[in-house]
Amino acid sequence: MLFRLFGLWLCLIGVADAREPSGFGGMRIVRGNVGFEGCLNRPGCAQDFYRFLSEATLEQGFAMNGVAVGSSAIINRKEGTFAGGLLHTFPFAGPRTNLAGKEENTSFSPVFPKLYAGKLWSRDGKHYSLSGSMLPPIPVGGASALNLGLDGSMATTLSDGKTRAGMEWDVTFIRARAPVTASEEQAEEAEEGGFEDNVSSEVIDEVCDPDLGCIDTFYVGNFSIRAAMSWALGKHFFPFAKVGLTVFDEWLHVEYDDSLWWGYGIQPTIHGGMAWSPAEPVLLSAGTSVGLKQTNQNPLGKLGAFYKFSGSATYHF
Repeated sequence: MLFRLFGLWLCLIGVADAREPSGFGGMRIVRGNVGFEGCLNRPGCAQDFYRFLSEATLEQGFAMNGVAVGSSAIINRKEGTFAGGLLHTFPFAGPRTNLAGKEENTSFSPVFPKLYAGKLWSRDGKHYSLSGSMLPPIPVGGASALNLGLDGSMATTLSDGKTRAGMEWDVTFIRARAPVTASEEQAEEAEEGGFEDNVSSEVIDEVCDPDLGCIDTFYVGNFSIRAAMSWALGKHFFPFAKVGLTVFDEWLHVEYDDSLWWGYGIQPTIHGGMAWSPAEPVLLSAGTSVGLKQTNQNPLGKLGAFYKFSGSATYHF
């Protein structure tokens, strides 16, 4: 199934309409009268803008998407109910700078946390898991995010008794709200920074909440599937490796100009790391994930990678 989805991704890229500057897998405008239509109507400028927007948006979605190692029957060898916490890192680079030279305000927190709970069980020689994850929209530095997720897995123990192999899947919904594109601070720095045509205090006062300012809303609705393996090194260490595909569907509403942007596509991913059980009811993990950055998602116009580091702690009851 993974190979079929990968083939579909290649076909969709191949048949993407050349007149569409964003291309398959890139962000595109759905609604709104933005103040830079001239750029969007010029192929070179439009391509540069869509690449910038796609990278800045999709790297946030990649950082927030994903599940804990402890919820996978391929890696977690314990059975019964469990609960835990998970952290994903956001990009270590600073905020992205748009074509006008304005930094988009995206660095509200270095990590994205989640809470999760579920159950692991075995039946007829197979191992299964099902769990849910969530994050309430608690404000942090003017930003908040609601996360709801569901994931499951199925695994088989191979003949050596130490190796497990199987499949994982998850669905993720996120609604993140933050003053990203038109904060009061950006408006105050506009003239000095040379991007006064890009953000205006007068427009902010006219269209945005007088107390909160301009709040942008980012929606993520992703589905991921992964093939995975893990190995038991003694009784306490479990290295793992995964390869997968994510079908992403992401939307960005910019309150400043009431514009709506949309990106959809298929992203190949690889994952690896180590799980450690220091005590019978506890499983800790650390790992990294890498996702393909297409040429139309990269301002440099070449293939690249989105990346993140993850850590989780799971407790069994």
